[in-house]
Amino acid sequence: MTFFDFYSRPRIQELTKGEYDSHGIADSGTPLEPSVNTLRKMYKETGWDKMDTGAKQFYVDHVSGGYTKRGDYYINNKGQEVLAYTRRNFWDRNTSSLSFSKAAFGSKIKLGFLMTHELGHSTINLDSSLNSFLQVKTKNGYEPELLYPGAQGELGKLTIEHGAIWGIERDFLKLNGLTKLPGVFDSSLEYIFDNYILKSSQFKHVYDKIKHLPVKIK
Repeated sequence: MTFFDFYSRPRIQELTKGEYDSHGIADSGTPLEPSVNTLRKMYKETGWDKMDTGAKQFYVDHVSGGYTKRGDYYINNKGQEVLAYTRRNFWDRNTSSLSFSKAAFGSKIKLGFLMTHELGHSTINLDSSLNSFLQVKTKNGYEPELLYPGAQGELGKLTIEHGAIWGIERDFLKLNGLTKLPGVFDSSLEYIFDNYILKSSQFKHVYDKIKHLPVKIK
C-alpha cells in the first residue's frame, strides 16, 4: 500500500467486546434505548457537541465496510464481536462516521465509555498534523506506529494512538468514580501505563490533543 493509498481509503478503528470486557466495567443502571437519538442526547448533555470532535454522523445497529451482525453485536472479518467502530472519511475533510451496536447501550457508563473511545479516534482523525506522525512505513506498507516497537507482551502491541486513547479512557473512569477496576488500575497494565506510557513524549503529543474529551456522565 502506498502513502497515497493509505490516506485516500476509509480508515476504520474498532473496539471489540473482548477489549471492553478486559477492563472489568460492570453494567449498572437501566439499559438505554439503542437509537441515534440516545447518542445525540448524550453527545449534547456531556458538552461533546461544543467540542471539535470531527464526528459527522452517528449510526446504530448499522454495518458497513465488511462488518456483519450477530445478535446485538457487529462481527468483524476475524469473527470477533465488536461494540463500536469509527470510520474516517478522508474525502470529507477527515470527518468521521461513528457506528454503535445495540450491545453498546447496556448502561450510561458503558455508552459513555464507548463514545469517549470512538470520539478519541474521530478527534485524532480530524487533525491532519497527526496523520504522518501516527503511521510508519514497513515492508508491508504504512502501518500504525507502535509506542514501543520491539517490546515484549502487551507493551509491544500498543500503538501510539491507542496508548493516548487508553489515557482518556482512564480519565473517564476516574471522573465517573470507577477507580478500582482490576483490568485498568490494578494490573500489569497499570504498571506499563505509569512506568512507560506516561513517560513517552509520543504519547503526550497525541494525548494532549484529546485529553479534553473525558466527561462526567449525568
